[in-house]
Amino acid sequence: MKIINKLKKFNNNIENFLSKDTLNTLDILYNISLKENENIFLVGGIVRDIIMGRSTHDIDIVYTGDVFALGTTICNLFEVENSRFNKNFLTFNISLKNNINVDIATPRTETYKHSGALPTVKKSSLEQDYIRRDFTINSLYIKLDKELTLIDYCDGKNDITNKKIKILHNKSFIDDPTRIFRAIKFLTRYDFSFESDTEKLLKKGIADNLLLNISIDRFKNELFHLFQESNREKIISNIIDYNVFSCFNTQSLKINSSRNFLRASKEIFSSKNDIFCKHTKHIKKENILLFLFFMENDPEKIEEILKYFNFSKKSIKYLITLKEFYNSSFN
Repeated sequence: MKIINKLKKFNNNIENFLSKDTLNTLDILYNISLKENENIFLVGGIVRDIIMGRSTHDIDIVYTGDVFALGTTICNLFEVENSRFNKNFLTFNISLKNNINVDIATPRTETYKHSGALPTVKKSSLEQDYIRRDFTINSLYIKLDKELTLIDYCDGKNDITNKKIKILHNKSFIDDPTRIFRAIKFLTRYDFSFESDTEKLLKKGIADNLLLNISIDRFKNELFHLFQESNREKIISNIIDYNVFSCFNTQSLKINSSRNFLRASKEIFSSKNDIFCKHTKHIKKENILLFLFFMENDPEKIEEILKYFNFSKKSIKYLITLKEFYNSSFN
C-alpha cells in the first residue's frame, strides 16, 4: 500500500519535496506498521518537515513494541550502511545505503541527575514521551494506521503555522543545555521567532552559564552542527547576539563582533594568498570558524581558550600566526 496519497492530507505538494528514496522507505515502513500488533509513529523532524514542505532524509520513529525486533526487520528489508542498537537509551539507529537514516525509539521518559547530564531513560506511554522533546514543533506524531492520524499534544502544528520556537517545560534548557544551540538552529533555519517565555529562559540559561555543564566535545559538536547550516552568516550573528560565549567571560575574553567575524571569514576563506593557504590547509574549516570568535584576543588568551577546546599545539600555532598575518594584511 502506498503512503504518499495519505500523506497529502498534511501537504498536497509532498511529491515535490520528498525524494523517491524517502517516499519508498516510508512505504515499506507503512506496510510493516499495518502488519504489526504494536503502533508505529512518525515523530519529530520528519512530521515537521512534511507539514512545512521541506526535504528530509531522516525518519524518526516511535514504536510501542520491541525496538530491537523492529530494527532487525528493517535491516533485513533494506541495504544497510551501518546500524546500532542502544539498550540504555532504547533506540535503534540505522543508516541505509540510499542515504536515508531511520532512528527508532521506544516511548520513554528522561530524567537528568544534573544539568547537562546524559538522561536516564525509562519506557513510558506516548502521552509522556512528548514531554521529553525539545520544542513543540518537533513533538508531533503521525500514527502509521489506515488513516494516518496526526497526534498533537502541545499545539505544535499551530506553532509551525505561527513560526514560533517554544519549549515544552520551564526546565528544558536546564535539563539539556544543548537545546540552546538547537533553538538557535531552528530560529535561523526557518526564520522563526522565539515564544516570549522561551526566549527569556534561553537568555537566562546562557547568563547562568548552563553551557559549561556539558562536555567540551558536546559543546563543539553542537556548535559545528550550526556551522553546517546553509544560512551560516545569520547563524554566526545569532550566536554572537545571544551571547552564547558569555560563559567564558570569567576568562576576560573578547568575543568578535558578527561584522568583524564575517569580514575575517570572507577574507580568509576566499583568499588565494600562499600564507593564508599554508596556515589553513591543515586545519578543519569548523575549527577555523571557532577560532574566529576569539581572534580579537591577545595570543596568550587565544592559546588558553583553544587549549580548552582541545586544539592541538600545531593548530594553535598555525592559527595565532594566521591572526598576526591577517592583522598585518587587513587592519
